[in-house]
Amino acid sequence: MDNMWVQLIIGLVLFFGLLIAIGYFAAKRTKSTKDFAVAGRSLPPIVVAICMVSAYGSASSYLGNGGLAYEYGWPMAWIWIGCVPGIVIPTLLFGPKMRMISARLNTLTIPDFLGEMYESRFLRLFIALGILIFYIPMMIAQFKGVGVLFSAFFDMSFTWATIIFGIVMIVYCAKGGLFAVAWTDAAQGFFMALIMLALVPVAIHSVGGWAEMNAKLMAIQPSLNAIFEPRLFTPLTAFFMVIYYWLWQIGQPYMSSRFFALDDVRSFKKVVIYVIIFTTIISGAMWAGCAGRILFPGLADADAVVPTFIKAYFPTYFGVLAIIGILAAILTTVSSILITVGTTVGYDLVEKCFNKTLDDKQTLKISQISTFVIGGLALILSLLKTPAFLSILVYAALGGMACMVVGPVVASFYDKKATKQGAATASIVSISVFLIMLTQCNVWIAGGTGMILSIVLTILVSRLWGKPSQTLVGIHEYYKKFVKAM
Repeated sequence: MDNMWVQLIIGLVLFFGLLIAIGYFAAKRTKSTKDFAVAGRSLPPIVVAICMVSAYGSASSYLGNGGLAYEYGWPMAWIWIGCVPGIVIPTLLFGPKMRMISARLNTLTIPDFLGEMYESRFLRLFIALGILIFYIPMMIAQFKGVGVLFSAFFDMSFTWATIIFGIVMIVYCAKGGLFAVAWTDAAQGFFMALIMLALVPVAIHSVGGWAEMNAKLMAIQPSLNAIFEPRLFTPLTAFFMVIYYWLWQIGQPYMSSRFFALDDVRSFKKVVIYVIIFTTIISGAMWAGCAGRILFPGLADADAVVPTFIKAYFPTYFGVLAIIGILAAILTTVSSILITVGTTVGYDLVEKCFNKTLDDKQTLKISQISTFVIGGLALILSLLKTPAFLSILVYAALGGMACMVVGPVVASFYDKKATKQGAATASIVSISVFLIMLTQCNVWIAGGTGMILSIVLTILVSRLWGKPSQTLVGIHEYYKKFVKAM
């Protein structure tokens, strides 16, 4: 254990040294709110793709999904059946339009984007408040991941591990903005991919091979080796799960804003290829989760199965690398969310919604301060109460945010008749339905239903109420000319 602590300390010093170096140079480039929010729209395709997948592959992917596999077995693979197309489809269908339109309108965030497209101050305010409400639980889940990681490996205090690394994350994100987040995400993304690539063959080998793994899971409980599972992964849930993942990214401001940062709208085909590769790789945690159910029956915390597996079946140095890799996964998601939340407060709420006359440096400063304050609030809340299943909290937060945003975003691209009344109605009704359903059924059924309803209501209500904004009409005409020119 002493040797592992020494190696861990050396590894963490080098890891945080890299982050500090990148953060230092990024902070020097972060001179405006545009730099803070979208890295000056200057990121190359591979950085955008890895940045997206790294944010996508958070603590829930590396710890929470392993926990779900430990508890429910192979039926949880329905998550990945939805996840891969769920990140590819939006990138392909919405990414180019979102990048082109955001540059045309000079918008930096999703609330800003929708507010301008629909010429709606209410929609901007409502979506901005939704970001604050739903993304704080997302950060709580990530902070829990830090505590689980270090307590599982070293019996370290959950509280102190969460506090120390939570503070590091918050300070780092507030200073460097998206320049820092994007380039460190790229470095961390490659590292995370290498860790996950090692998990699958070791997991299969550790239980005696593929056939032996399935036989042992069957002996423990038949549903662990089934297509569906009677408690959570039922056929109905699997259907809505696929819908949920196919739509949710469109409605995630912390993911969609990455499209705004791409240097060239013509580069999205490259982004898609990189996204497919890295999204497939991060599925390795479920293999370790299934193997862990056989090897470590009766774990007190299912979310601890991946670090427990690595600790038992990998050499000490790899365990240290794995800790840093999973910590990197957590950092990428927290940093992406913090940048989104900070920009939402400083830019969308204070400057745009409340009509405060601020110069760009003042807006940037408010965004940075907001990052500190809201990150600190999430850190405190994570210490007061942590969820039983980390992934479920994440999926609930993602589902709620998507129900507010999916319909208005989709309609703004593909419906010339979309109105601010239709978008606002869909956002309000869909999130209300989601929250009500969440008390009666699981997050995927509630989320999938809410997202479909959001799209349908935006289109239908727009036919009955209001007129399309001049901005929306003008953007559709502009996009036609843009496509012909290409």
